[in-house]
Amino acid sequence: MTDTDPGRFTAIERRTLAVRCDGWQQRPGDAGVIEDTQGRPIAVLGTSGPTKLPLGEFVAHSRADMWWLIRELKNARSRIEDLEADNTQIRKILDADETTWRGMLNDLRGAINHAGSLMATSYVASIIEHTRVPGIGPCP
Repeated sequence: MTDTDPGRFTAIERRTLAVRCDGWQQRPGDAGVIEDTQGRPIAVLGTSGPTKLPLGEFVAHSRADMWWLIRELKNARSRIEDLEADNTQIRKILDADETTWRGMLNDLRGAINHAGSLMATSYVASIIEHTRVPGIGPCP
């Protein structure tokens, strides 16, 4: 497997799912033993004593850390997919030829003109005319 092999991520996720974990810790007073919350040993590092060991801390937090990393990686991959889709759309627009650009601009002009003409119709003018009070002008 290579570092970019998608099967590797699936295998890591599968291994992480297979490990039951209600929480792991270094055994109080014997930090060389990693145990679950019921006191059952998970790993023995071959040392003992109350001093927390860096390797013990790593092992004790590994499953929770792996879940966090898996979630973050999935979120990042999803965001990358969204950005790649946006980039594809932007590329289509930027790569459009002059005729396509002129057509898009004409469509936009038409939409703007149509929206503006709605307010300039004779119908609107007639409504405005009906609001006039004879001899005074438009209604306040």
